[in-house]
Amino acid sequence: MGSIAAKLTAAYFESKNLDYMLSDDGSMITTQFSLENMEGFNVFISFDQGDHTVHLRTSNIITFSGSKMENMYPLVNALNSRFRWVKFILDEENKSVIAEDDAVIQLDSCGEEVLECSLHFAQIVDASYPVITSIVSA
Repeated sequence: MGSIAAKLTAAYFESKNLDYMLSDDGSMITTQFSLENMEGFNVFISFDQGDHTVHLRTSNIITFSGSKMENMYPLVNALNSRFRWVKFILDEENKSVIAEDDAVIQLDSCGEEVLECSLHFAQIVDASYPVITSIVSA
């Protein structure tokens, strides 16, 4: 059946001439951002069953070698303290850093709300990238 919020958000993205892809089951939107520090990173946008919340998630912001793992915990803690609106996560299995965010939405304005959340989310992820790469490159 898919998500009504996903379909409304996709229609809103379409009206703003934004590139996106709606999943076959109509439950998730994938879009891509290229900002100052990061080029072409995916944001996956999914909705709860009641269409009351949206969940944003990145693909891997960066991957790193196992020898960097010890340095990554303080980094993720610092990012979570500095960029409080977004949650940075250390994926130990894939040795990568990802970011997530959740927000409450309303159906009558979900397209605009999701776009605003996505832009804010992407700007924070982009701002975090030089901090992350400085630790991984060290």
